Amino acid sequence: MKSPRVLIGALAALVASSASAQTTPVSITDGLYLQNFNTMGTEVSPGTYPTGWNGYKITGNPSGATAGTFINSGSSPALIADDGSVNDGSIHNYGTNGSTDRSLGSMADPITTAGFGVVLVNNTGRVLTAADIQIAFRAEQWRTGGQANINEVWTFEYRTGDATLDMNGLSSTGWTQVSALNLNEIQTSTSGGGPIDGNAAGNFVNISGALTGLVWNPGDRLVLRWLDANNLGADAGMSIDDFSFNVVPEPGTFIMCGAVVALAGLRRWRRRRPAD
Repeated sequence: MKSPRVLIGALAALVASSASAQTTPVSITDGLYLQNFNTMGTEVSPGTYPTGWNGYKITGNPSGATAGTFINSGSSPALIADDGSVNDGSIHNYGTNGSTDRSLGSMADPITTAGFGVVLVNNTGRVLTAADIQIAFRAEQWRTGGQANINEVWTFEYRTGDATLDMNGLSSTGWTQVSALNLNEIQTSTSGGGPIDGNAAGNFVNISGALTGLVWNPGDRLVLRWLDANNLGADAGMSIDDFSFNVVPEPGTFIMCGAVVALAGLRRWRRRRPAD
């Protein structure tokens, strides 16, 4: 029989292993991070998520047994690549059939609801707050809902933490919701429950906002995620595209850059100035 100390050590290792994050984070420094999801593949091959992005089950079948597990091309349900024609609850790689112009989203059904998002790590060397960051993306609708009197919402929330933090935590503790960054069903008056072109005029909107209350320490992770929910009748399918995350440099950086430019200009002027 193993000693209590060995058993405790083994248990601690198991807990540490289960708590380790799966998603490889995107390194964030001063400047602009962009993602258009076009590396995800077409309807023929679901492909993989871009680095830093992932999707997971909020609810699954059997009930509770698969909640929190990640959704990928080999899971059940799998990551689905389609144009809004597939009526299965999962993470969807949306886009026109055959087109490399893709977007990342989800739809829900009574069996599976899903969440998706991105994991970032602060490598700027300084504490970042809401004032330092600008977020924008395009919300696209690829499938209409079956109930015209239900306006579906994908709730946006964020959280910061250490290297064990990932997007698939099921508890709401520690997460901050920002309604300005929610995905809201666009075609709310329709009830057909069928595919539509998310790139067509009227089926997309541009969204931007700030991470209210953010305090993001150097070296820590920041998770941004959108949570789907199962609604009455056939659900709509929504996605995000052309995501941008801009870290505004410190004012001192602007001043230094301006000083360098001014000094360079002064040196050129001196070289060109006629001798007395």
